[in-house]
Amino acid sequence: MIRNKNSSKVLWLTQTAVMSAVAIVLSAVEYALPDLPIAVPGAKLGLSNIATMFTADTLGLLSAVCVSVLKSLFVLITRGFTAFLMSLCGGLLSTIIMYIMLNIHKHPFGYIGVGVAGAVTHNVTQLMVASLIMGVAVFGYAVYLIPAAIITGGITGLALGIMLPVVKKINIGKLQGGA
Repeated sequence: MIRNKNSSKVLWLTQTAVMSAVAIVLSAVEYALPDLPIAVPGAKLGLSNIATMFTADTLGLLSAVCVSVLKSLFVLITRGFTAFLMSLCGGLLSTIIMYIMLNIHKHPFGYIGVGVAGAVTHNVTQLMVASLIMGVAVFGYAVYLIPAAIITGGITGLALGIMLPVVKKINIGKLQGGA
């Protein structure tokens, strides 16, 4: 009995670590790419959000929060404290929103809706953090940032919707819910 409980914890920890690594790699790849060719300076696709959504859907909220925090620590190391603070706040709140939406009976929003909600939540939270640093004038940027979040969140949600059935068929180590 104890062995099964410990094995389950090790499996959860391992799966969470792997998803954290995936999120960090996706974040690094995206950071190395040029900005999106749209009228929103600094806008990114949010590739690492695919790993966070996947984790929230398959491993649970605790794992998804761990992925979000570890990804934000990577941002701290590579981009500095302000970027870390914005990543952490946006990442945590969007992770919670996505988890809630993914766990509403029968998934009424679909992965695209979840991706859009996560991206919009992330960007609005980042604007709130930026307003504390630079003043409320940054909210003018929302006119550009929210439509960009809708598009990019839709793309990442679509990507997850395409990949998830394939990954679930592989079923490596049987994905476990939170520990």
